[in-house]
Parts: sequence; structure tokens; C-alpha cells
Amino acid sequence: MSWESFRYALDELRVLLESLRGRGGLRNGLSYVRVSDIVEQSRCERRLEAIMAAERVVDERVREVALLAEVVLGARRRLPEKPPQRVILSLPIVGEVVGIPIVGRPRGILVEEGIVKAVVYASISSRPSRLYEQDRVRGYAFCAALHGSPLPVAGDAVYVHVKGVNKHDLAEAVEEVRVSLEENGQPPMHPHVHVLACDRDASLRALEPLLAYWLGLRDVIVRRGPWCRDCPLRDDCLEAQQPG
Repeated sequence: MSWESFRYALDELRVLLESLRGRGGLRNGLSYVRVSDIVEQSRCERRLEAIMAAERVVDERVREVALLAEVVLGARRRLPEKPPQRVILSLPIVGEVVGIPIVGRPRGILVEEGIVKAVVYASISSRPSRLYEQDRVRGYAFCAALHGSPLPVAGDAVYVHVKGVNKHDLAEAVEEVRVSLEENGQPPMHPHVHVLACDRDASLRALEPLLAYWLGLRDVIVRRGPWCRDCPLRDDCLEAQQPG
């Protein structure tokens, strides 16, 4: 794969984003699903619906895809005519997964000689050495979207989740990851850096029960957990009021 082919893939990515404006067809009237929607959904789908009902989600996302398309166009224009062997780009990812467009904005993607080798995400956590179930769901969603996108993906591509206890700690860890990826093509060994194989089939298997919701193939599933404490439906939700 050449850098010229990668530029063409960026053009296709932008066109795909622009095609999502006003498309509709998914649950809640959406034309696409964010990676963050899938993460929130893995906690509780009734809570997700309450959050969406309180926002003007459809109008907001029409504007969002237009902005993301401009981000892709800007990244393409800034890409040097002869890029280095490895470069980390700030790009949204959008891909069709079982007929569902999934859109996510990672911290960056590592491209080596025109092929995506890694997706990097960063977050603040009180326990940065732990990778929670919702973190894994996020990784599956990013990887599934990547494999469904026009971008060329390496067979050994990885998802890298960087964590820190505060902004300063996170910034230091992200910088260490950036240097390691650009110099060696691999993330560093670090207790706050979590690496998952970006496997298409494994990601699809993990997401299949969640994606059925967006296609309207099943009813809403209510899940109890720590998120119930600040849920807007807490007072009316029988599941949240159960003891223990």
C-alpha cells in the first residue's frame, strides 16, 4: 500500500462521512452510532435512551459529520508529499459494521507506509492500571469501525488505550506512547498503556448483541450498576431500586 493509495482512502472516508447527513434508518432516528454510544449502551440501554431524549441528537449529529468531514480534508492537505515511514494522524474513524455506520474520534491513528497500524485512545481514570469491560467495548467498537472503513488496515493492527490519574499524568503517558509508536511502530511497556489486538472477527462477535439494538431487532435491556446513581430515570426504574 502506498501513501498515494492512503490519500485516496482519505477521500473515500470524507465522502462516507458526508453521506451520513440526514440518512436516518437506525434506532432513535440516527444515521450513525458513535463509539461512545456503544460504550454507554453497554452500561444500560434505558439510561442511554434517556440521555438521548434530553438532547437534540439528530440535529447535533448532522452538524458533527460536517465538521468531521472537514477534519479529514484538513488532515489530507497537511499530509506531506513524502511522509516519513510512520506518522500519527488526528482523524475520525467511520466504518460500516453489519449495515450500521459507526463513528469515533480516537486520540490518533498510527499510519506506517500508508497502512493503519494502531488506534490510540486516552482517558483519565482513578485506576489507570485496570482495563474495564466498557474500555474493551470501546476498543471493539473502534476496531470494528476501522475494519469497516475505507482505510487500509494492517493484519497486526492494535488498539492502544492510554490512561492517567490526572491530565498531567495522562499527557506524559500519551507522549511516551507517541514517541514509541513513531520510532518503533510499537507501544511501550507501561502499566497504564493497555493494548488489544484489533481483530475484526473478535470485535464483531463481541459487539453483535449490542448492534442488534440499533437495528431494532430486540427490546431495550436494562442493566444495574454504579451508573444508576446519576441516571435520570433512577426514581422510576425498578431495576435500579432493587437491593444489593
